[in-house]
Amino acid sequence: MPERFLSRLFLLLSLALIVSCRSDQGGANLYQEKDGKIIYKGELGSNVVSHLLGDPQSIHPTNSTLRQKDEILGYVYERLLDQDLATGDLMPMLVRSLPEVSKDGLTYTFNLRQEAKWMDGSSITAEDILFNFKLLFCEDIQNNALKAFNDYIKDVQLDPNDPLKFNIVMTKVNFINRYIGTLSMMLNPRFYDPQGVFKEVSLKELREGKSNEAIKRWAEEFNDIKYGREVNLLQGGSGPYKLAEWEVDQKIVLLKREDYWAKELKEKYFDQKPGEITFRVIKDEQAVVEAIRQQSLDVSTKLTLNAFQQLSADKLVADHYKIKKQSRTTIVQLILNNRPDGIIQAPIFNDVSVRKAAQLALPLDEIMFKKLDTDYIRANSPVSPGNAHYNSNLQAFPYDSAAAKLYLKSAGWMDTDGDGVREKEMNGRKIKLKFGIDYPPQNEVIKDMMDLMKKAWEEVGFEVELKPQGMRAYLPDLVSGKFDASLLPLGAPPTLPFDYHQNYFSSNWPDGENYSGYSNAEVDTLINKVRREMNPELRQRYAFEISQILDEEVPVIYLYQPTKKMAVHKRFNNGTMHKVPPYVGLNSLELIR
Repeated sequence: MPERFLSRLFLLLSLALIVSCRSDQGGANLYQEKDGKIIYKGELGSNVVSHLLGDPQSIHPTNSTLRQKDEILGYVYERLLDQDLATGDLMPMLVRSLPEVSKDGLTYTFNLRQEAKWMDGSSITAEDILFNFKLLFCEDIQNNALKAFNDYIKDVQLDPNDPLKFNIVMTKVNFINRYIGTLSMMLNPRFYDPQGVFKEVSLKELREGKSNEAIKRWAEEFNDIKYGREVNLLQGGSGPYKLAEWEVDQKIVLLKREDYWAKELKEKYFDQKPGEITFRVIKDEQAVVEAIRQQSLDVSTKLTLNAFQQLSADKLVADHYKIKKQSRTTIVQLILNNRPDGIIQAPIFNDVSVRKAAQLALPLDEIMFKKLDTDYIRANSPVSPGNAHYNSNLQAFPYDSAAAKLYLKSAGWMDTDGDGVREKEMNGRKIKLKFGIDYPPQNEVIKDMMDLMKKAWEEVGFEVELKPQGMRAYLPDLVSGKFDASLLPLGAPPTLPFDYHQNYFSSNWPDGENYSGYSNAEVDTLINKVRREMNPELRQRYAFEISQILDEEVPVIYLYQPTKKMAVHKRFNNGTMHKVPPYVGLNSLELIR
């Protein structure tokens, strides 16, 4: 019997033995509705266990770009503003209300909540907020994803008469300005900078790229991976929970803070209903299914298609869980390296003809019909349908293997030795038309899809190496440009007009999230126009022009918009599954007996 099968069998048997004592067998009669509330009659407790696909490795509060960081640290740290899960509307968090905006649209005035306090009990002041904006501009800190949104911040001005009041002054009017308070989780400077290093430098100096040796030493320490991994170094927030335990590849545990400053406030985003929230790492899809069947997992927003189908057909699961499938604002994309170094990464995808050939060679409709959920939607751009910047006039790319071969031929790629792989003479050496593709291995549907895509590419003369590895393994290569192609889901909040700046603006490569290395001066100009234009019709027109250029130049192959498949245990009130990440407010899950 294969060792892999034995390992999986042992995993499932062990899981069943461990969690069988937790399973309620009473069925649907355990849940009674009274006055619009669920009254639970079973034995399970009020603590929440939520699903992680893998250990996040780092949840650094400023430097990590993984969505898991927000999923976990969103209960430990807070922002000035956040988005309401139900509506997507902006809501005040650390501030009393949404900011007042000056007539010229350049000054945003914020007033902090008087009761807001850090975990150490000290009050949150405007000077603390200034510290956080200094972090955004400090060139020595590896928070490049956040820096991409700093273009229009000119200054943060403290009110000399009110320690809770401050202005954020912008250089130009643009639609991103109103979301400025949602950028960063706020960090306590007394925890992270007890020596007051940042008090010795102004935001203006940091904005101009000036620093000093003390700040450089501080940043070198702060950039260390330990600030994204060690529990005792992740205690500088103000949220309703504190990080209590991290067992690598097993679980991350958050405990309710009894001294939380907002525990008497009624808004749901300040809730702390469960005493404990555990994020449990389960990588195997069948193990996830068994955990839900045994009721040892309360929430999953990461079900695979196969797991969702199994659970949806299970009567016992239907008795105890709400199962839901809905569209996401994420687009699954194949990021192509437009700027290969020509040594480790062969000079292939720097040629638009090769990129077009790679796109046209994919019979994606057939692949999706065979392997993917029928509710998946073909993508025509990085923008999801329903967003104000979605260009419905664009068609998703067709399948045309003959055209793909012509593009390769016109670019000089020929199979001269008859081995089925095209090659080309470059700088005195023969280069094979070969590329590797990184993708996450946990999902069997994705694995099957990649096998079919590999076959399609090889039929037109590519040689393809599939490189299944966890995103945490290939993300560093993606960031550093040491890749040929990477499968990556990228998305944006559904209520915000799509901002192309982060992923397509020239200067966001290599230090930023323009992973493909795409560069186009006309697109840069249009991106700036979109950001500065307050007229929504003009803004949409410029955005459509960008999407048209991207459609022609194919820096990225846009594949499909996936569905989000979720399960929440029925014993909890407030277990609504939303369209806005993190999709379920774990802090609001309430058990009533």
